[in-house]
Amino acid sequence: MRFKFPAQGWPHQDHTGITRASRKTKPASAPARAKQDLEQFLGSIDKSKILSLGNLNAGDSLKVTTRNTTYTFQMLGPREAVLSTNRIDRPAGPARLRGCTFGRSSSIAPDHIFCGGNLEFLFNSTKKIHRTTEITAILWLSRRAN
Repeated sequence: MRFKFPAQGWPHQDHTGITRASRKTKPASAPARAKQDLEQFLGSIDKSKILSLGNLNAGDSLKVTTRNTTYTFQMLGPREAVLSTNRIDRPAGPARLRGCTFGRSSSIAPDHIFCGGNLEFLFNSTKKIHRTTEITAILWLSRRAN
């Protein structure tokens, strides 16, 4: 079974507009704007293009392409994998997939990945958490035949 999720990208947002604040209205605080941006982004994601890491099984292959690197995960279980990449300056070996973060935010969608998010994984040998650049494509090759 093959699934391919095309890049969705971030919605374009223009924060350069200047508005006058009056006594009746207050400009939104930075945390409030960040929350609105996150809610807008989450609303823009096509729910059918979110891959749940719980669906991955031993023997499956997951290829995640970002702006800079292609990460290939040979799955050992739902979240455990052997990682390889197309670059020698990236980690390779046993890893644990954690989910997707939203841009530069520390907010994470645990156990789910999607285009436009940033893949987060734990490299087992160093116990260091890695976060990729924006995901542009996801290819899941399942060993199970439906």
